[in-house]
Amino acid sequence: MMEGGNQHLTEDQITWALVDENDLPEPVKKHLERCPFCQERKHKLETSLNNVGELAARFSPVPRRRFMSERERHGLGWAISPWYRGVLTAALAGFLLVLIFGGGRLWHPHSTSEITAVMEEMREDSKFMAEVDALVENPLPQIYMEILGEGVVELDMDFMDFLVPDVIGTEVQSTKA
Repeated sequence: MMEGGNQHLTEDQITWALVDENDLPEPVKKHLERCPFCQERKHKLETSLNNVGELAARFSPVPRRRFMSERERHGLGWAISPWYRGVLTAALAGFLLVLIFGGGRLWHPHSTSEITAVMEEMREDSKFMAEVDALVENPLPQIYMEILGEGVVELDMDFMDFLVPDVIGTEVQSTKA
C-alpha cells in the first residue's frame, strides 16, 4: 500500500486518485487528505497531465471537417442497407402518387355530389349568358317587337328617345321654367 518505510502513496495510487478518488480504499483516501507530500505529488502529476493536454491541443492540426460517429453518418441513428433504402423509396414514391392522383377520393367520398352541384351551376351560368347575348343582339323586349312589327320601323336614336324619354333632359327643362 505505501512505499517503503516512508508510508507515502505509490505512483499507481496517486494516478488512481487523479482518475477517480471514489475508487480508492478508505485508508488511502484518508492518507491523501492528511499528507501534504502526497497531495503535492498528486498536484504535480495533475499539472503535468494538463500541460501535456494543452500542448497536444496547441500542436495538433485543426480538423478539416467535423468528426462524425458511425451513427451520425447514417442519419437518424439507423443503418439501413441499400436494398431496404430502395424498397422504402419505391414505397414512398408509390404512396405519394396514390395520394396526389387518387387520394382525394379517399377523404371526400361525397365528391360526386359536389361535382353535380358545380355542373348545375355551370348550366345556370350558360343560360344566363345566353339571355345576356340575346339582349345584346336585340335590347327591346318581345312585346315591343310585336307592337313594332317586323321591319316597319327602323330602330334609330329618335325612336329610342320616343320609347324611353330622356329623364335628365326633362328635369333640366322643368327646373329652368
